[in-house]
Amino acid sequence: MQSEIGLASKSGFILLGENSLVKTLNDAAREMLGLGEVNIELPLGKLTSICLDSQLLEGFFSTGVTDAVISNKTIDKRYSVQSQYGKRYFYIVYTPVDKGPTPIRGVILINELPGLMTHDEHMATEDILDKLSTELPYRAESEASIREAIVAALKRLFKPDQVVIYSMPKGPSVLAPATQLNTHEGRCSPTDMESCPALARGSMFMVNDRSNEMNCPKQPEVNSPQSYICMPITAGDIKLGVIYMHSRKPNAFPGEMTWALVKVAQKAAVSLLNAKKFEDAQAQAITDYLTGIYNRRFFMETLEKTHAISKRHNNFYSLILIDVDHFKYLNDSHGHLTGDQSLKDIANVLKKSIRSSDTLGRIGGDEFAILLPQTGIEAGVQVAEKLRIAIESSFSRGNEVSGITISAGVSTYRSTYTDVTAETVFSTADKAMYEAKRSGRNAVASVDFGVANPRNAETNVT
Repeated sequence: MQSEIGLASKSGFILLGENSLVKTLNDAAREMLGLGEVNIELPLGKLTSICLDSQLLEGFFSTGVTDAVISNKTIDKRYSVQSQYGKRYFYIVYTPVDKGPTPIRGVILINELPGLMTHDEHMATEDILDKLSTELPYRAESEASIREAIVAALKRLFKPDQVVIYSMPKGPSVLAPATQLNTHEGRCSPTDMESCPALARGSMFMVNDRSNEMNCPKQPEVNSPQSYICMPITAGDIKLGVIYMHSRKPNAFPGEMTWALVKVAQKAAVSLLNAKKFEDAQAQAITDYLTGIYNRRFFMETLEKTHAISKRHNNFYSLILIDVDHFKYLNDSHGHLTGDQSLKDIANVLKKSIRSSDTLGRIGGDEFAILLPQTGIEAGVQVAEKLRIAIESSFSRGNEVSGITISAGVSTYRSTYTDVTAETVFSTADKAMYEAKRSGRNAVASVDFGVANPRNAETNVT
C-alpha cells in the first residue's frame, strides 16, 4: 500500500512505498540506479527494518536477491522478507524513465501482499473482517459485548485452541483476563503491563515453535502450547489490553495472516475506547461526583423499581435515610474541604457496612439513603443501628475530625400495603429520621405502617 512519496533528485529516482521503506530502501535504490542498464542487482540483504502498521520492526531480509535487466518495460518482482513476525511478502516494481527533460531516471514501487493466500482465502478473511466492522457499532455500549465479538472473529480467522482478551480495569498496574474462548484451556498469566512483553514494548509477540524459539516467561512450563501470539490493543498512547491466542500445534499462526490480527486489534481498539467513554459517561450520569456512590436521581429511580417489583411479587423492603449530625458546624469550624472529605469517609464506611444487593446513594448535601431489598422492619433497624455504631467508632476522639455521628430513620413496605407508594415510604423514613434528631441525635427511629391500617403508623426511637 502506498503511503508516502520520497524524491531524491540528486540520485535521479522516486521511491514510492511505506514511509519507513522510503528511508531504509534509499541506499539500495541508489545503488540500483548507478550500476548501468544491464544485470541490475537489488541487494536486499542491506535492508534491516520494515514498517508494520506504523511500528518499526527490526528484522533481516534474508531472502529474495533479484537479478533483472532494465529495459523500456516495467520490471515486476516479488520477494519475501523474514522478520521477527515470520515471512512477509512484497512486490517491487521498477519503471525506468528514458526520455524527457526530467532528471528522474526511474520509479520504484513497493507494495506489501497479504501473503501466500489464495484469492478465495483472502476474500474469506476480508469477509470476516467486514462483518466484524459491521457488528461492532451495534455493541458500542458494552466493552464485554465488543470483546465477545472480537473473540468470535478470531476463532473463525485462526481456529486457535484458546483466545483470551486481557483488559486493564485499574490502569497499567493490573492486567486481567476479561473474555476467554475456552475456560478449560490454559493461558498465559501476565499480571501487569510490564510483565507482558507485547504490551510493554507495544508490538506483536509471536512464537510458532516453542521448542526452537525464545518463549514468553509468562507461559506455563507444563502443558504449554506449541505456538502462541500476543497483540497489544492500543489507541494512540492509550493501552487498552492484549489479545492472546495459542494452539497446541506448532506453526499455527503463519506470518501471512498477521495482517488480519493487526486489523482486528485496530478495530478492537477503536470500539473499546468508544465503549469505555460511553460507560464512563453513563457512570457519571448516575454517580455522585463527590463520594462516588449513586446520586439522588438514580437512587429514586431504583426505589420506584424496587417498590413496583415488591408490589407485583408480594415482596417487601426497607428504606434507611441518614443525616449527618451538626454537619453545618463541621463545615463552619473546619472548612468545606474537610467537610467534603468527611462526606467521602462517611460514604466509604456506609458502603463497607451493607450488602452488595443493597443500594447506597447520596440524596442531599449531608443526607444518605440505603435501600434494603427483602428486609423487614426489625432487620432494617438492626442495619441502621450497625451503621450508626460504625460511623461513631470511625470518627472517634483520636481522629483529626472527631465526634461525627448520624441520625437514621427506617421505614418498611410490604405488598399488603396496597395504598402506599414509594413516595410515601420515602417521606415516612424522612419523618422518622427527623424524629431521631429531635430525640437527641445519634439515634435510630423506625416506622412500621402496620398491616391493619398503614396510615396510622407509630414512630419508635432506639
